[in-house]
Amino acid sequence: MPETTESAVRRALLMRTLGASGILCASLCQPAWALRPRAESPEVAVDPLLADTGLTARWGAAMRRDLGWAAQWHATPSRQVLDRLESGEAEVGLFLSHPRASHLEKEGLIHDRRKLARTEVWLVGPADDPAGIRSEKDPARAIAQVLAAQAAGVASWHTGLPGEPSAPQGLDSPLAQLAAQLMAQPASAQPLPTPAGLGNKQVNPGAPAYRLVTQAAWLRQGQARGTRVWFQGHPALVLHAEVARSFRGKHPGGKLLVDWLDRPLARGTLRGVAGWQNAKG
Repeated sequence: MPETTESAVRRALLMRTLGASGILCASLCQPAWALRPRAESPEVAVDPLLADTGLTARWGAAMRRDLGWAAQWHATPSRQVLDRLESGEAEVGLFLSHPRASHLEKEGLIHDRRKLARTEVWLVGPADDPAGIRSEKDPARAIAQVLAAQAAGVASWHTGLPGEPSAPQGLDSPLAQLAAQLMAQPASAQPLPTPAGLGNKQVNPGAPAYRLVTQAAWLRQGQARGTRVWFQGHPALVLHAEVARSFRGKHPGGKLLVDWLDRPLARGTLRGVAGWQNAKG
């Protein structure tokens, strides 16, 4: 039945009185038929960490309400996300900070790149500290000491979560690239070994492992017994969740999607997601 003039005026006055809360209620309290997606988003290749820690679920729900879109998330490691953007297999990509992104952007193969969120990176390891890093103040020197302990067979160096093998993409993972960047710019002039430089040495399989992990992943899994965080809150230990579009992308909604992810509504969904902060403060 068409809305009467009196009802329309009453509704307008109510919305004006309630302000933002009224708008939120109008969005959340719609009948089920009104929440059905009107269209599907462009294909979005997304790092699994963003899905596992709840970001894509929150973005998808808000996107459905605001845009009427059903998000098309396809989980794949960050380096492969960038490869798919380069080839045009993915219209939009959500990935963790990686030096290859800057290369592709410089070459004009990706564009519209933006930082959406950030998570700290922590250096964790065995509580009894066989590598002896407890007195170190610089993470690069701490990693160098762990690598020396690995060469001596008393410790090992990995990326990923405790109990998991090193990242399948090896030295191309965001965490491994972050470690390499730290080692390439040490606080002192003394040369440091690199993870790649020790990669061919025999590693004691039973040696306790040190690793870099994201705060978001660590909080999701929980602290492993006998393990502690040795570095946290260091300004050099941060990864960002970034978004970019493929130069070869053809979907007309690609720009709309990236713009939407950068808006306050999408950024507001980060509140309450453990381990993630807004990239813009």
